[in-house]
Amino acid sequence: PRVDDVFAGRQAELALLEQVLLRASGGTRTVAVCSVQGMAGVGKSYLVDRFYARHQADFPGGYLRLSLDPRQPVDAETLLGQLRDMLQLPAGDNGNAVLCARLQQPLTLLHIENADSRETARSVAQAVSRLAGCPVAVSGRFQGLGESANWSQVPLRPFEKTVALDQLGQELGQPVTAKDYSELVQALGYLPLAIHLAAGHLRAGRSVTGFLNQLRKKGLGLEHPDPTDTNRLLSATFELSLDLLREQLGTDADRLLPAFHVLGHGPTGGFGASLGAALAGLSAADFEELTVQAHSLSVLERTPGREGWRFHPLLAEILRPRIDIA
Repeated sequence: PRVDDVFAGRQAELALLEQVLLRASGGTRTVAVCSVQGMAGVGKSYLVDRFYARHQADFPGGYLRLSLDPRQPVDAETLLGQLRDMLQLPAGDNGNAVLCARLQQPLTLLHIENADSRETARSVAQAVSRLAGCPVAVSGRFQGLGESANWSQVPLRPFEKTVALDQLGQELGQPVTAKDYSELVQALGYLPLAIHLAAGHLRAGRSVTGFLNQLRKKGLGLEHPDPTDTNRLLSATFELSLDLLREQLGTDADRLLPAFHVLGHGPTGGFGASLGAALAGLSAADFEELTVQAHSLSVLERTPGREGWRFHPLLAEILRPRIDIA
């Protein structure tokens, strides 16, 4: 998985996750809850994935990731029910006790992501309060996530320039020292996700100047980039990647791109090859070709453990209106 290969900065934040979620005292493990919060594209879920990649041996029960759907807010009981379903556990009157026992033995890391609103954060906090003794990371855009519940806070902000250049160099597999690389990461607001997407273009053969020119054509004012306007910046970068995907698909683009748009309606937590092909209405061979090309441009990521595929939530928001599956 890419999270094993590329990691820039965030050492202090990673250490905080380790202190909280791997705390031991007298040989008896105690656990707490960490909330990872920050704007879109700043690398919240990536940080938790990195933590798990480094500490898989500490979680023999694996990594349970629940991606909340911003289109469908849920209450605490529904959220707990989704976790039981993911683990194929019975419901019943003692369903939460059974869930806690399973998360603790064998020890499993639970990551609840996309806690982006006050309503969703409240539901997550209520659910997590019923999982005492279980290691939980919660990530989202909502500022103050878990503050009233005394969760440990891990705030994330865009990179400094030197760290952004370090990430870009790792993505490209070579040092990046030329001035135009500094201009590129500045134009991208030093956001890890935007840099990752741009690296896909550079690996595909597009020059830095060409990429910046394409951003300008999308209407993004690069002379004075506003790092707080993350959705607009990331949307423009995703649009460029989708244009490049069309180019790479060539004569198959008119047939395969609508199928790619359909996948934006798929499960927020990701999908395997069989489900993805069924959703997109593609053969196994066509689905493989589409996902390989999309992955090469960083618009589709492997899920942890490489069991399937997933979109960034913002890209899913971009794709869903392009096709009506009702």
